[in-house]
Amino acid sequence: MSHKKPVTRRDFLASGLIGGTATVVMPNLISMLMASRAYGAETCAAAAVSGKTPFICLDLAGGANIAGSNVIVGKAGGQLDYLANYTSLGLPAAMSPKNAGQINTELGIAFHADSAMLRGIKSVATAATLANVDGMVFCAQSGDDTGNNPHNPMYWIAKSGANGMLAKLIGTNNTVSGGSAASPVSSINPAIRPVKISNPTEARNLITLGQLNLLFTPAKIDRILGAVNNMTASHLAGFLEKDLPTQIKDIMSCGYTKSRAITQDNADNYDPRNDALVTQVFPQIATNSEDAKVATVAKIVLDGVAGAGTISKGGYDYHSGNRADGEGKDFEAGKAIGQCLELAAKKGKNLMIYVFTDGSVTSNGTIDSSANGRGKGVWTGDSGERSAALILVYKAGAAGRPKLRNALRQVGAFNDSGAVVTTSSLVGRDVEKLSMAVLLNYMALDGTEGQIGNLLGGTNPFAGNLAQYLLLDKIA
Repeated sequence: MSHKKPVTRRDFLASGLIGGTATVVMPNLISMLMASRAYGAETCAAAAVSGKTPFICLDLAGGANIAGSNVIVGKAGGQLDYLANYTSLGLPAAMSPKNAGQINTELGIAFHADSAMLRGIKSVATAATLANVDGMVFCAQSGDDTGNNPHNPMYWIAKSGANGMLAKLIGTNNTVSGGSAASPVSSINPAIRPVKISNPTEARNLITLGQLNLLFTPAKIDRILGAVNNMTASHLAGFLEKDLPTQIKDIMSCGYTKSRAITQDNADNYDPRNDALVTQVFPQIATNSEDAKVATVAKIVLDGVAGAGTISKGGYDYHSGNRADGEGKDFEAGKAIGQCLELAAKKGKNLMIYVFTDGSVTSNGTIDSSANGRGKGVWTGDSGERSAALILVYKAGAAGRPKLRNALRQVGAFNDSGAVVTTSSLVGRDVEKLSMAVLLNYMALDGTEGQIGNLLGGTNPFAGNLAQYLLLDKIA
């Protein structure tokens, strides 16, 4: 039987080497080179970061609690316009934020005083670092236990100018978004799909991935794809089973390019284990895989090697019949946030962290009185109507917190029973617009928020009431 080998873009679509919906099916050199040729100037590497704030997504997969028990949420008046009842958000009456001593503003934005996430942040970040942090919370529903929520704005962040020396985007998951949650479909550009980097070894390989546009000119790409046409089916299958760095090395050894720019010394520069500042913040990097994952993404982004990165952490579907499990997972999330903030401080870099989750949880008021349950409400089920998202911004230097445009720190509102008021803002029940609002505030950090309409294709969805969504100001 005769089998036609893939030559044209249509042939590659038919063979499954690239996706028919403008997304890459698997991370292989052929699909990336095809995307590079299809998208012209959008290459796998980018110019050095210039004037843009490093950006990290923390993707809590499963449906974590953010609102109430961690970040304070209120009614239309903002965080401190307290709800009548926080029971469904996991807080008994004695721990209501309305009571004296139950809120903490060490990060500017108000957290619950016994927030496990806050405790995790403070376990790593110093008081001096926290004094240069502020943030905002979005009251926004999202679907429970699904990767289909378009939470991740990475492609728009890159399009706004967040470029790195070797890659535009990285992520810990081998997905289109680089994390567990999806990116808005209209934002996706497969030519800059996030490079998977979740450990120091993969960081060392980034120099290989980042030089694709230097190694492979359009003429060389055509030559490589022509050579693919001469591969036997078994040869092609074997080639595609190799990881991307090995595929590139194979192509180089076959003479398609004479570049030998990949050196051990250069690779060492991207290994977080060789960075003294990283090992100060992550002393367990060699033995703790979660620390290694966070450290790797944080270093690559803060060093400007990539423009933005996604860290995905699993296990946040924690309605397990107690409160203790959720407290432990929230502490881990907070620790990751604190590590990123502290590394930014040590490196003297600004940083925006966007924390989101798919859906959320609810409590029926049953109390977990165990030591690790801390007398809080047991998480008894999923509840996307109680979901929220968080932005934290660290401002480098000694000038204090990032500047806010108003004092609210909250977009949208919750009602007295602890659910999102979906009509309180455009993001209340529209996760894609939530991603746009994150982009808007990211662009505000360098004063380019006025360009968001052009970036989104000609429409600014917030133009009618910009003050409600634009809370961050230009960072010095």
